[in-house]
Amino acid sequence: MARQTSVTEADLEFMLIDENAKPKPLPYSLLEKITNGFSGAHIIGYGGSADVYEGFIGNHKIAVKRLRIPYQHEKEFSQEIECLMKVKHINVVRFIGYCSDTQGQAEKYEDNHVMADSQERLICFEFLPACLDKYIKDPSCSLEWRQRYQIINGVCQGLHQLHEHEILHLDLNPRNILLDDDMVPKISDFGISKCLKKNQGHFYTETISGTPIYMSPERGKHGPITTKSDLFSLGVTVIEIMTGNKENIDQATVEDVFASCIKIFNDKSLTAAQVRQIMVCAEIGIKCRNSEPDKRPSNTKEIIDKLEEEARTEESQESGKLLKVLPTLLLFDLHPGKLIPCSLQLTNDTDEHMAYKLSITESVDWSKYFTTKLPLYGIVQARSTYTVILTVLLECDAPVINRSCYMTLQSCTLAYEYIWKFNNTLEFEDFLEVKKTENAVKEVKLKAFLSDLLPLRVCICHGHGHRTCMIWCDHRFAANEAARQEFMLNQLLSIVKPQTPLLSLDAHPTKPWVITGHAFGHVRIWNHETQAGHSIPSIPASDFIYSVKFIARKQWFVSSSAEGLIHVYSMETKMQKVKSYRAHDGVSISLAVHPTLPYVLSWPCSGPHEKKLWNWEKGWDCTQTFEREYVARNFVCQVAFDPKETNRFASASNYRVKVWSVDLPKCNYNLPGFFNEVNFLEFFTRDDQQYLIITVSHDKTAKIWDMRNKKYVYDSMEQNLMSPVSSVFSHPNLPILLTRSIDGTSHFWSPKDFR
Repeated sequence: MARQTSVTEADLEFMLIDENAKPKPLPYSLLEKITNGFSGAHIIGYGGSADVYEGFIGNHKIAVKRLRIPYQHEKEFSQEIECLMKVKHINVVRFIGYCSDTQGQAEKYEDNHVMADSQERLICFEFLPACLDKYIKDPSCSLEWRQRYQIINGVCQGLHQLHEHEILHLDLNPRNILLDDDMVPKISDFGISKCLKKNQGHFYTETISGTPIYMSPERGKHGPITTKSDLFSLGVTVIEIMTGNKENIDQATVEDVFASCIKIFNDKSLTAAQVRQIMVCAEIGIKCRNSEPDKRPSNTKEIIDKLEEEARTEESQESGKLLKVLPTLLLFDLHPGKLIPCSLQLTNDTDEHMAYKLSITESVDWSKYFTTKLPLYGIVQARSTYTVILTVLLECDAPVINRSCYMTLQSCTLAYEYIWKFNNTLEFEDFLEVKKTENAVKEVKLKAFLSDLLPLRVCICHGHGHRTCMIWCDHRFAANEAARQEFMLNQLLSIVKPQTPLLSLDAHPTKPWVITGHAFGHVRIWNHETQAGHSIPSIPASDFIYSVKFIARKQWFVSSSAEGLIHVYSMETKMQKVKSYRAHDGVSISLAVHPTLPYVLSWPCSGPHEKKLWNWEKGWDCTQTFEREYVARNFVCQVAFDPKETNRFASASNYRVKVWSVDLPKCNYNLPGFFNEVNFLEFFTRDDQQYLIITVSHDKTAKIWDMRNKKYVYDSMEQNLMSPVSSVFSHPNLPILLTRSIDGTSHFWSPKDFR
């Protein structure tokens, strides 16, 4: 009895989705199940020794080839698997797996029951909807020349791969060339193929098998069979693709084939380059089917070089403007009850902005899984990489009916003057429709799959209310322009949906901790390595925690509430309150912790309140107050210490950004300009010089202030940002600035040129 394999239905579905999955032995019971017991209604093809069935698994299909009399074709079965195992290529049908099953079965013989072997031999391939033969014969399919040229090139590429692996197909013809949904040709049916030994070059046989009109003359003369035999079959196939006819071509010339092909496209749609391509293909077809092997092309590479040379002359100037999309297979870990992320990276290497639309293309309804409504729209700015993080959420007890869906990403070039005009999705759709009429919209097909075969990723997230933002680790960055486009997010640590509105956040500089402040007095510390969280219970529920900061060198954290209270907690051995005190009366406070000195700044966000500096080495005494400013409304104030110049800090409130000294009650100077609402302040160093970055809500800008020369520098960030920036972070070790916008997008910038 054959050894039973452990591949399950879910495993097989994942293998169909993952194009990198290796072929495996498959259990007969599984193949029997997905073909409904090898029902005659599932037969989609016949061969000389086998039937081909259509199998269904989830919302996917698979082709199952079943030998009728296995013991008579055991050698061919083994030979076909040997060939399939050797080669993997986009233009060769994808080999999924096989089944070699032998079961003992009681049979009645002369009034006695004896045990007889019942054999099953099956081979599984990707399911492809049509064969080339149908498209050639059916006038309604009317292939355009560009499609025919791509098919010819694809068949040559596939055959080249076979020959590179010492495989002779020996039955190449349009019936054995299948087409996928994108009209990509794939060579199939290796039933009579031959795997040569290394450097063998040829073989002899007394057996004549194959399709007569495509067989080379030397096959019938029992001469040496080489790759030139496949080239003869290729020549007949090329001519048939071009003209739709394989009859009466023995005496045909290049001019005959050219004229027949041009007649099919008897209109003005052919370009000069395409007419040249038709002539080259006619020359290839006639040369390949020469009756003398030595007069055929030397190999498939010679043919491919000619085809690609002609294709380059016909390439559109717009082809270089496609977005680079990675990955095209979106894998979501199947963990019910958790938010499951997957990143899609869109890279624009051009000098023009691009609009994109991401949508589901099939009737499979994944809307109940995605946490974001599809379709998604956006703009990928020039010379930048845009990361879309799709997130799915599965209910704990809900059955997963459809584990996969197909998606389409459409993109088109965007004139700069349109960049601000998309106020809603209807405007975006109207713009896309206009671009479609101009044939300017490019498409990339993607697959999404829910997999329970992948390791669970670790995660964390934050945002105002329940809006999500992500934290990544293990960044890589290259300062030069070419390498910067390869910048990738290696690992998404975590995504967590807060139970109460989240108002503030801080990350520990040395430990894997993130602290978050929420409404109703909730403060939570999360360890993103262990996925463990700890809530601080003793803060009053009436408090709204508008600011929370680690004091890393003391193993403390400090938080402020809407009531003007400051709470200090120690985390050194166990969570323990150090001090609580009222810093201001009934007002929300922004906090800043000095990077080296024992100071905490408290900055009231409304009313005529003094700003205060607190020294924890002096029992949390207030050691300095700063001049009062009347803030007419609940202004979101910002304050930040300069880590390099320890006596200096900056603040944003009441429409002004100011620079201060910790030992002076009045500010040193105001920065030029009117700031309606500053979302974030951050000092950073470049070339040993200090800068201050200021993000402004009303005009969607991020301004860079040169602290030494006291002037604004660079405007690329102002030109490229399309949504107000909510936060800015400078990496402590790498030359990276990260901006996070209100629309959910994040941008990585080089401090060298702020691109």
